[in-house]
This record gives sequence, C-alpha cells and structure tokens, in this order.
Amino acid sequence: MGLNTTTDKDMLHVLQNALEGSLADTKKIEKLLLKEGVPLPLVNPDKPQSEQSAVPEGVKLNDDEFANLISAKVAASITFCAQAMAKTVRTDVGLMFFSIQINLMKFAAPLKNLMISRGWLRIPPKYNPPGSPGRE
Repeated sequence: MGLNTTTDKDMLHVLQNALEGSLADTKKIEKLLLKEGVPLPLVNPDKPQSEQSAVPEGVKLNDDEFANLISAKVAASITFCAQAMAKTVRTDVGLMFFSIQINLMKFAAPLKNLMISRGWLRIPPKYNPPGSPGRE
C-alpha cells in the first residue's frame, strides 16, 4: 500500500527495500518447506499499481504512519527470528532464521535513521515507577 501512496522518494526507497528483502526471505522459507514436503498455502494476488494522487488523503496512511508500522513489524520479526533460533533443534533452520534476522537488522538501521531525520520516530514518555531513585 505504501508503494502506491507515498510521494517521498526516501520513503519509497525504504518501502522497495522492505519488499525486496521480504520476498527474498519468503523464498528461503518456501524452499525449505517444499524440500521438507510441506504444502504451501494459497497467497493473495499482488495489488495493482496506482497513482499516488488518486488515493484520497483520508483513506491512505501517511509516511510517518507507514514508517512506524514497518518499524514495529521489523522489531517483532527480529524477536520472532530469535525465538525460532532458540527453539529449533535443526542447525540449518536456525541458520536460516539467523540470516533473516541479520537482513532485518540491516534494513532496520537505515529506516531508524530516516525516521529520526524526519521526526517520525515515536518515543514513549519517560516513566519512573514508584520507589525509583529519580522519583519524588
């Protein structure tokens, strides 16, 4: 959706990198599943390309929202890969998830820098629990 709605060249580049990386990692997983005889589920067809200006403002997410959404998904995926590596008994599967995790981390750093430079990074407010040294 972001590829069809963003007009920001840097964000478009980030989204294209995300899609390419995701497709490459998906191919790795599909190859492993097929090799092990696991049938693949049906997938949804690709969405058609559209003109960015044709999508009304109230309908599309803005670049800030897309960046934060992707950032959250990347963070969750990195955690998932770590859990998968810890739980697997097969070295080849663990290495595959490690490879995917490295790809996610390589993608996450430039995304974070873009978010910081544009003021899109959302940082939760500071919280001092009761009884902590800095709390009155």
